[in-house]
This record gives sequence, C-alpha cells and structure tokens, in this order.
Amino acid sequence: MWNNDINPIVYFIVAFGITALATFIMVTPDADARHEDKDGNPTGQPHCYTQSCEKRFGNNDPEDNPTNEYENIHNQRETAMDAVNEEMKRVKIEIKETKEVIKKLEDELPELRLKLLEQEDIERLAGNEHKGMVSDLKKMKKEYRLAYDAATTTDEMDAAKLLKEEYLEFERQYNIKIANENSQSAKTIGQEDVIEEKEEALDEARELLIELEEEFEDLKHQMYMAGRNDQFISIRLSGTCETLIKMDYPNNCPTYAELVPIFDNTDPRISGAFVWDEELNDLSRERPKMQNYELYYEQVPSWVVITVDPDTRMMKKSSVIEIAPNQVRFTCGSNDSYACDVAPDFDNNVRYIMYDIHIDKKCSHALVSPDIKLITEAVNHFLESCDDGGDENWRKLITLPIYGDVRVYNHGWINDFLKSVGVE
Repeated sequence: MWNNDINPIVYFIVAFGITALATFIMVTPDADARHEDKDGNPTGQPHCYTQSCEKRFGNNDPEDNPTNEYENIHNQRETAMDAVNEEMKRVKIEIKETKEVIKKLEDELPELRLKLLEQEDIERLAGNEHKGMVSDLKKMKKEYRLAYDAATTTDEMDAAKLLKEEYLEFERQYNIKIANENSQSAKTIGQEDVIEEKEEALDEARELLIELEEEFEDLKHQMYMAGRNDQFISIRLSGTCETLIKMDYPNNCPTYAELVPIFDNTDPRISGAFVWDEELNDLSRERPKMQNYELYYEQVPSWVVITVDPDTRMMKKSSVIEIAPNQVRFTCGSNDSYACDVAPDFDNNVRYIMYDIHIDKKCSHALVSPDIKLITEAVNHFLESCDDGGDENWRKLITLPIYGDVRVYNHGWINDFLKSVGVE
C-alpha cells in the first residue's frame, strides 16, 4: 500500500545493490567460508576463493591489494581528514594563545583596579589641599589693595607691599596645588583609559575564545563527517514498535516483512537471511555466519548497503534510521540537531518544533514517523550525507508559544475552578 510513495532514488539504490550483489556473488561464491591462516585457523577476514577473484585482487587479502575504487575512496577520505586536522591544529594553537591572553588580562586587571583606587585617593587629597584657598586669595587681594589705597606714609606703603608679596606667594602655592591636582587627575584618567582598554581586550578575547571553541567543535564535526563511512545505512523499528507488533496490538508501525522488500539490499549469506519468527510476529534476521562480515561489502565501496533489522555490529557501522511508533516531534534549539538548531525566540514568545523527521548533528541517527515515504526521505538524506545543498524546504517546522494560555497546561478541574472565579 506504500509502494507508490517510494522515492525513485531508493529504487535505484536497491537495483544497484542487486546488480552489485550479482557481481559480488561471482567474486565470492563461498561467502560462508572464512579466510584461514597458514595453520588453518579462521581469521574472519575477507579472502578470495576463486581464480577470477585472485586475478582481480591477487593472492592476498583485498585489504592488501585493493581495487582502484577502494583505494580512491580511502585516499579521498584520508585527504579530507588531513585537511581538517590541519585546521584543528591551527585552531587549537589559537585557543591556547587566546586563553593565555585572557589569563594575563584577568591577572592584570585586579592589580590595575587597585592602583586606580590608590590614584583616586591621591587625586582626592590633592584636591583637598587647595580647598578654601580661593576665598583666602580673594581676602588677601582685597586687603593689600585696601592697604595701597589707604597708604599715606612710607611705612604704610611698605606694609601694603608686604601684603601684596604674601598674596603673590600664596597665589603661587595655590597654582602649584592646582597643577598637582590636574596632574593627578590626568594620571587617574590615564589609568582609567588603560583599564578600559584592557577590559575591552578581555571582552574581545573572551568572544574570540567562544568563536574559536565553536569553530573547533565544528571542525570536530567535520572530522567525523570526513572520516565516516557513508556506505552503510540501517533501518530498525523502535522497541515500542517491535513490542506492539509482537503483541499484535493496533499500531501504525510498518513491519520488517514490509520494510525488507522495499529497502534491504544485503546479501543474506553475508548479513544473515530473514526468517519468520512466530514469537515476534514478524520477519527476523538470522545471525551472520562469519566475523567482520561488513568487510566483504567494503570491497565494493560504491555499493551502498541498506540493512533492515541490523545487528549491533552493523548499527555501530551505519547511519541508523529508527522508526517511531507515533509522529515524531522535536523541540528545536539543541546543539545536537541537524537542521533544527533554531533557538527559541523569547521576545516573540515562539519556539520551533520539527516533526516527522529528526536527524542528529552527526548525521548518524534519524528518528522518523511511521511512514514509508518519510523513511525514504530519511534514506535520501543519509545518501547525501545530510547535505541539502542549502535547500531547507524539506524541513518540517511549526511554531508554538513558549508561554501559552495557562488553561492549556492545567487539568480540567483547574479550568473549572478558573471559570468559577471569572477567569475565562
């Protein structure tokens, strides 16, 4: 009932997997066998069992004599990782230098502030030294002028002159004290400017450190993405879905019996065959019959392996799509989220909710609503390594109020009580 909604890309992947599987079967007809060392002990490593395989890879393991495709894939991955690593080393050095600058400024500022307090005390004392001197100057000036005006004898003239000399000396002392206060004030302003510059430098260094740490986290993500193996995608039902199917309760979950023919393109001899499990009321994958079985797939890097009902080993190797029992809803704003890193807008009382598909920041896990079309969309995102090319129209976002109507968050009896007191 869902086949009409399947994206053509998935059909292409499945068809390609079947073609690659046919080629792969020709190369390894005895997939259940294991490579044995010279003493006959199984190593669990992929190994050629036919002349055609040996002709292609040589007599040794494919890891020792890889194909050009295998080699190119690994070279590209290693080149990308080296480039990111160089950037990480640069940022680490800048982080270290910035932290040293911050520490130096944080150590300097308390001492500078203490010196500023001392300087302000000195300036205040310098200002106190000439307090009252202005009125005294006016008084002395008036006195010697009156003395000159009233002088009629040489003695009176000498006395007036003495008063004037005392006034001039007092004025000189006043000017010295004013100059000292101005000098101390200039020193205070200079220290305030130095502190302000240091504080601005500290703020800038702290902001730079935040930016560098964010850049480093982004580079860590880039390193993960550069080193990840995009060859494997796994699809599994959530535990709740499995329980509902097992108990034959009403549910919206697709079964493995429905998912396998649509998505799975694994080789049953390598990954394990599917059998009907009466207890689970669904298909179940048998346990793989060999160790390190994923290495067989890695011999053909262009083969994107989609595994339905993966075991733990394959889940660790894969990007995992988990099917939820109900519609997925995820509140945006978390740092561990791809395409849903929109922070709440408290000014406009808005928070963003992503629904149906949520993918983590590492593009390694997707939680999907129980719908084949949405599962197909999640597969397509993993096929593109979560690179939407800047097209964010695929994102399913709605907005809800952060602080909604109080009645929404209360039980019915509280609503009735609010109504009874006139609150509608």
